[in-house]
Amino acid sequence: MCSEIEIEMASRKHYNEEFKKEAVRLATTPGNSMASVARDLGVNRSLIGHWVRNLAQAATRRLLAFL
Repeated sequence: MCSEIEIEMASRKHYNEEFKKEAVRLATTPGNSMASVARDLGVNRSLIGHWVRNLAQAATRRLLAFL
């Protein structure tokens, strides 16, 4: 029964903006792949992809606000 078993939820890791930006910089550097950067940093490849998309969208919003 579930009530008899203590279930421990894995806590989410939180990465600061500097870490995310550096991961994106590394992942978008020619010759690097998101998979290799993710492996080197110990994060999931899809997480780096998410950060890349988010930073690209933020840059687009800043550009459009400037125009």
